[in-house]
Amino acid sequence: MTAELGKFIGVGLGPGDAELLTLRAQSVLSRVPVILVPKARISDEGLALGILLKSVVRPGAELRELVFPMSIDPAVLRPAWEKARDEALAVLEKGLDCAFITLGDTAIYSTYMNLVAMLRESLPGLKVETVPGISSFSAGAALLNLSLCEKAEKMAVLPCLTEVEGMRPDLERFDTVVLMKVGRRFSDLREMLRGMGLLPHAHLLLKLGTPQELVSSDLDSVDPEKVTYMSVVIVRKPMKGGYEA
Repeated sequence: MTAELGKFIGVGLGPGDAELLTLRAQSVLSRVPVILVPKARISDEGLALGILLKSVVRPGAELRELVFPMSIDPAVLRPAWEKARDEALAVLEKGLDCAFITLGDTAIYSTYMNLVAMLRESLPGLKVETVPGISSFSAGAALLNLSLCEKAEKMAVLPCLTEVEGMRPDLERFDTVVLMKVGRRFSDLREMLRGMGLLPHAHLLLKLGTPQELVSSDLDSVDPEKVTYMSVVIVRKPMKGGYEA
């Protein structure tokens, strides 16, 4: 008789502060026997593990770190996805539950969803549970006491492009634009926002929930060399009049 498969659970940890873990996330982490911890070879790579170890983790739980290259090329990423899939399969086929943690939310630019798709190809009957987490821009807006959008306003969430000019149409069109993973593009983005008259309405969120956290509404005061991969810029235009409630 084939053993019943374990359940695969994706857990959003939030932006970096262990106090922002949801009760549901803590409940999962307190009971699963194996937790997969994705990492990237960047200076911020240990953050997810750091949050995890501050949370309620089952005594004796096995933590397995998985390295994912900093690339958007599926051909480069696929070997890492396949390794993660194989690690998860080895646990699930023993009938054990397995959690995969991710910074922020499980549904926003997360490797987790790619892994779910690959696991379902191998195990069509696999049970999957997804636990949402607080996004970095939601946490940052709260720190700024900032409303992201109201009434009929429109908001876009985008990855910050290498060629920042490619984002100009979205910045012109939307009332609020959230730009994820700004990093080394910060200087070019700042100058474009200045030229568009949007710099006074831009806010930088950097390494939220860590000792190096920076939340600034004065982008001119920020040293570009200190803006890392874990950075978000929120551009929030003044609310227009005449919107219906």
